[in-house]
Amino acid sequence: MVKLTTGDSTTITSEDKQPNWALSMAAAIPSGIIKIGEGVATFGAALLDLGIDKDRVEAVEEYFDRINPFDEVAASTGIGKITELIVNIGVPGGLAFKAASGLGRATIAAQKAGTIVSKGEKARRFAQGAVGAGAAEGIAVGDVQDAGTFGDFLGGPTEINRDSDSAANELMNRLKFGIEGMAFTGAFGAAGKLVGKMREVRGSNKAKRGFDKSIEKLDSWFRSNGVKTIEDFQASNTMA
Repeated sequence: MVKLTTGDSTTITSEDKQPNWALSMAAAIPSGIIKIGEGVATFGAALLDLGIDKDRVEAVEEYFDRINPFDEVAASTGIGKITELIVNIGVPGGLAFKAASGLGRATIAAQKAGTIVSKGEKARRFAQGAVGAGAAEGIAVGDVQDAGTFGDFLGGPTEINRDSDSAANELMNRLKFGIEGMAFTGAFGAAGKLVGKMREVRGSNKAKRGFDKSIEKLDSWFRSNGVKTIEDFQASNTMA
C-alpha cells in the first residue's frame, strides 16, 4: 500500500496492484479451456454469418466475455497469456493429431503382428496428423486476431488481417492460423526425429567415423593423390 501526503495534510491511499504471475498462470488454464469453446462457437457463427450479416460472431464474443471470469487475470501477465494460448490450441491440436494420424494404433497393431511400421507409413500418418492438428487449432483458437501468427512479425501470406470484422475475414484469418499450426507441427516432428537420431549416434563411434570421413575428403582436395592411397596413386602413374 502506498500513502501520499499533500500540502494540506490530506492523505491519499492507493493499492499497489502488481500482477501476480503465479495467479495469472493458474487462471490461464481454465480460461484456455473456455477459449476452446469460444473458438468453436465463433467459427460456427462465422459460417452462419457468411452472406447473412447477422453479427453472430460479435454476439458470441460478447457472451464468452461475460462467462469467462479468468480471462482478465490470465491476460495480466505475459506468461499467463502464453499459458492460455498453449491450453487453447495445444489441447485440441494434440487430440486432433492423435486421432488423425492413428500412429499409436498402427504401432500397437504392428507390434501384435510381430512387424514394425515402415518409415513411409510413419511419414504419411504424421502428415495426416499435422493436417488434423492445424485444422483443429484454426477452429478452436478463441480470438485469432489477439493470438496472431508468425506472419504478423515476418510478413507473408499468413499475416492476420485486422482491418475488417466480416465473417469472411474471420474465417480467412483462422485458415492462416491453421496453416501455420500445420507447418509448425511438421517442423516440431522433424526436429524430434533429428534429436532422436543424435541420441542414437551419441555414445557410439558413428559420429567420429563420419567426422573423420569428412576431414579425409576435405584433405584429399589438397593432396596430389586425392582420395587414392599412395600405393594406388603410384601404380596408376606407373601404368600411364
